[in-house]
Amino acid sequence: YVDRITSHWLTEFKIDGFRFDLSKGFTQTNSLGNTALWAQYDQSRINILERMANKIWQISPTTFLILEHFANNDEETVLSSFGFMLWGNMNNSYLQSAMGYADQADLTWGSYEARGWSQPNLVSYMESHDEERMMYKNITYGNSSGTYNVKDLHIALNRVKLASAFFYTIPGPKMLWMFGELGYDYSINYNSRVGDKPIRWDYQSDPFRYDVYKVIAALTKLKQCPAFSSSNFTMNVSGLWKSINITDTTMNVTVVGNFNVT
Repeated sequence: YVDRITSHWLTEFKIDGFRFDLSKGFTQTNSLGNTALWAQYDQSRINILERMANKIWQISPTTFLILEHFANNDEETVLSSFGFMLWGNMNNSYLQSAMGYADQADLTWGSYEARGWSQPNLVSYMESHDEERMMYKNITYGNSSGTYNVKDLHIALNRVKLASAFFYTIPGPKMLWMFGELGYDYSINYNSRVGDKPIRWDYQSDPFRYDVYKVIAALTKLKQCPAFSSSNFTMNVSGLWKSINITDTTMNVTVVGNFNVT
């Protein structure tokens, strides 16, 4: 049944790929509601997913297969090596950094190499449909020192730019949540968690918000340079003073940022 569905979408609609929601659920192992057990290494689940992938790639070898998996890293390592791309939730670490708080501000896990993966198949993200918005946290809970206050709208927007510089430059694919490029600042809980949220196309006419858009556009264009596909990079991103160094034959890259409020 799954094979027929994926084949239909590939042949009739020429789609580029599939993102499987809650892919840990593709298992016949009953964990009886034990979420910790559910996340543990499950070879039978790996076999099911690899069988699905092989069938899809027989039809279209370039199809992207993305898993919202969130299983233990040993299982995700196997799946990433097989060719799956896997979601990497970095929401809390990036939002803590953007707000200027050192606690839980480590961005290291945003690197596929830090996870021990051989392939750059980590699709990390700062925001998603399941997570709080960076700008909402900045203007609501941002840190301050003297006249510098992350809650200030313009400073909060600049903090989004700073976080973006340490997001898109890490080698590997990324996910941008809609309107994040304009500093969307309505909470995920606005009008209830799954309620309608305002569609603020007018944000693009705000020059300060549009600056965020231009920075993210420039970063994603810069990412096309071969250096950002290098496997030779180091990250010093555990504290509020962060740096990334990439070494490549085409060029070397250094990213330096101060996430502190002083």
